[in-house]
Amino acid sequence: MRILDALISGRTIASVAPLKKKIDRELTDQFISDIAQENARDRRLFVGTTNIDAEHPVL
Repeated sequence: MRILDALISGRTIASVAPLKKKIDRELTDQFISDIAQENARDRRLFVGTTNIDAEHPVL
C-alpha cells in the first residue's frame, strides 16, 4: 500500500537523506572553487547521467 500511496500522492518511497549527506560531503566549497578555477581556464566539467524514462544518456 505504501507504493500505491506514493504514486498517487507524488511523495517519494525512500528517503533521499543518504544521497543529500553524500553530496554535502563530496561537494565541498574547495571542490566547487577548484572547478570554477578550471572553468576560468576554458576547461569544462560535464556530468553524465541517464534519463531512465527516455532510456538515453543526458549531460
